[in-house]
Amino acid sequence: MPLVGSVSEAGAAPVIVLATRDTVEQAGIAAEAVPSDDNGRPVPDGFALKVDLEVRQAPTVLVVGDDARGALFGVGRLLREMRYGECLLEAPAELSVLTSPRYPLRGHQLGYRPRSNTYDQWDLRQFEQYIRDLVVWGLNAVELIPPQSSYDNISDKTDFQARAWEMNARLSELIGEYGLEVHAWVPVNDKVIPGTEFGQLKAWETVCPSSKDGREYILRNRHRMFSEMPYLHGLFVPAGDPGRCPCEKCAHWSKTLIGLCEDIAKVLLQYHPTAKLWISDQLLTQEEVDYLYQWVERERPAWLGGLVYGPSSVEPLPLAREHLSPRYPIRFYPDITHTVRCQYPVIDWDHAYALVEGREVSNPRPLWMKHVHNLLSPYTCGTISYSDGAHDDVNKVLWTALDWEPTRDAREVVEEYGRYFIGDKYGERFAEGIMRLEKNWEGPLAKNESVEDTLEYWQALETEAPALAGNWRFQLGLFRAILDAFVRRRLLADMEVEERAYVELRRAEEVGAEAALRNAMAVLAEGRARPVASDLRQRLEQLAVALKQSIGMKLWSKLGAEPERADVIDDLDQPLNNGPWLTAEMEKLLALDSEEEKKAGIERLLHWEDPGPGGFYDDLGNPEKQPHLVFQKPIAEDPGRLETAAQEFDRNALAGGRLSWRRYACAFRKASLLMRYEGLDKNAQYLLRVTYPGHRPGTSVRLVANERWELQPLTPMSQKLEQREYEIPREATASGVLELAWSRQGGRCPAVAEVWLIKKQ
Repeated sequence: MPLVGSVSEAGAAPVIVLATRDTVEQAGIAAEAVPSDDNGRPVPDGFALKVDLEVRQAPTVLVVGDDARGALFGVGRLLREMRYGECLLEAPAELSVLTSPRYPLRGHQLGYRPRSNTYDQWDLRQFEQYIRDLVVWGLNAVELIPPQSSYDNISDKTDFQARAWEMNARLSELIGEYGLEVHAWVPVNDKVIPGTEFGQLKAWETVCPSSKDGREYILRNRHRMFSEMPYLHGLFVPAGDPGRCPCEKCAHWSKTLIGLCEDIAKVLLQYHPTAKLWISDQLLTQEEVDYLYQWVERERPAWLGGLVYGPSSVEPLPLAREHLSPRYPIRFYPDITHTVRCQYPVIDWDHAYALVEGREVSNPRPLWMKHVHNLLSPYTCGTISYSDGAHDDVNKVLWTALDWEPTRDAREVVEEYGRYFIGDKYGERFAEGIMRLEKNWEGPLAKNESVEDTLEYWQALETEAPALAGNWRFQLGLFRAILDAFVRRRLLADMEVEERAYVELRRAEEVGAEAALRNAMAVLAEGRARPVASDLRQRLEQLAVALKQSIGMKLWSKLGAEPERADVIDDLDQPLNNGPWLTAEMEKLLALDSEEEKKAGIERLLHWEDPGPGGFYDDLGNPEKQPHLVFQKPIAEDPGRLETAAQEFDRNALAGGRLSWRRYACAFRKASLLMRYEGLDKNAQYLLRVTYPGHRPGTSVRLVANERWELQPLTPMSQKLEQREYEIPREATASGVLELAWSRQGGRCPAVAEVWLIKKQ
């Protein structure tokens, strides 16, 4: 480890001494204490940092690591503590730090693949700078996504695949030379690239690992991959999302996967003898998970690093830790990059945000991320997070900082982030802006007037600090503040237009059904044609271009954005009211001959949510209209929603439908979807009407009342929207209480959009 400065150097200039436990005496000072455990053993990655004002005439900054990597993290801490200005580089005179990380693994996934909204635009220099930025907070591992690992890497972009092979090899070398761990995420869903056909395998075929040719093709690819990566410490093979083979030979996927992983591990160890292979339980059945646990306990494979716990894992993390052999650690793989249809979605997110901003908008969530981290990380050996771009930059820094020191205050970390990346002058104000962005997403958007205050705050900072205009982290925060305000203004405008349309429909008795329908349609058409917040929209487009230029971010299909990822600009015109559905329904009514039929249809539109006297209506995807939805556990205790109800959105398949169809409740993995009614008429007969938004292929759903009356046996569900009605046995409501439970087999979850409990008259 080379030394930077020495106390023996002549002169009165301040000196920074950078050393390790083994080299510190060469610097001319007594051995500086570095962190040790209770038995006096050094703690990996630990360091000591202090300013000494006595050993020399001038101040001496001592950075002493347990080893070279510990010294590297000491430098990172020093950089965070220093203050910078014109001709100024200053460290606090009272600086004295003795620290080591709480968790041994602290990393993020930085995958050079087209599906990423950022990373595939970077060159090696940009990757190096970003990795250095994260090392400042203690990052010690980076997970790569080599090609031949995911379908979106190897479609027809064979030129990209060639570049990706080279880039991953060079990244492996770069990361390893920094003394950091290199990991790779490599599912076993290989496709045959043209020119690499093998045996009976044809170009673009997805290979089956149970076939001789398929397994040999996979292993041949792994030989090439591992031989070309100079450093590789860990290989993550997910069980699904993606990676699962659906063929009959692989019906019990965990058995197939384990056998394949054994073969892959042999190849891995040929090139990287100390590397470990990690397996996740993503999308396994409970039976397959149990088999995996039993196999691990029985075989105790030396090549297995442990279990990766990530999106679509089967059991709650505490249970997974209880069931997995204690000799193996669990690596946390939290999704810190997505907002919906993900592991830790924004709680009770307003539908307007979900439909416009989507999955990969700039998403700083410091308070929630700290909660999830500190709730679940104690069951793990640390983190390598799931990330698909730089939009989650704040979350990355926060998670790394908490992996080092979980007791840190989230706001304090964000303020440190602001000072380091924005500068002392505006750093704390920038941090306040970040905290306000998280607040923007709380509660119903129409009622959240602070969104406009947040916009004004960011715009004032932009005006006062024009030098920040080229800073991509500032651009990202400003983009979100403007986007939130744009969505709110669109929402309010769309709500107002819809209400005006209903006013026209209520005039049917006065002006006639046809006139009422045409007037309402004209109102909706005018509303769709009228521009909303054009100034904000123009600024969003400008910033999207600026972010593509500064950091390679793809926020628009024109700039290379992938659908359903970060394509925010493409979704600015998503309808935020029921206008498209109303228009389609009114066109049907206009085609009717009978005035009475038209008026009856208008009444149906006006009173869609009316269950009649003594009845109840729930819009289960709307937090303000779901009084009968049961949450078995507080979401704060179950952030992955494995044991309680969850909220989901449909951005595309149900476009043009009612908003109540595009947001819905569902129940993942361990949970059933539950509703509970009390105070019912004990002598009445009730009818249940349910809107199902459409289920994933292979989903069967059972519906039971009060744990006794089966209203629907286990039944395959349609992939399209459908309504079903069920007669409730009078005996089921004789107590005045009705509990409904939807459970599923196969698929992802039972999903319910609307429920009417109608009292028969």
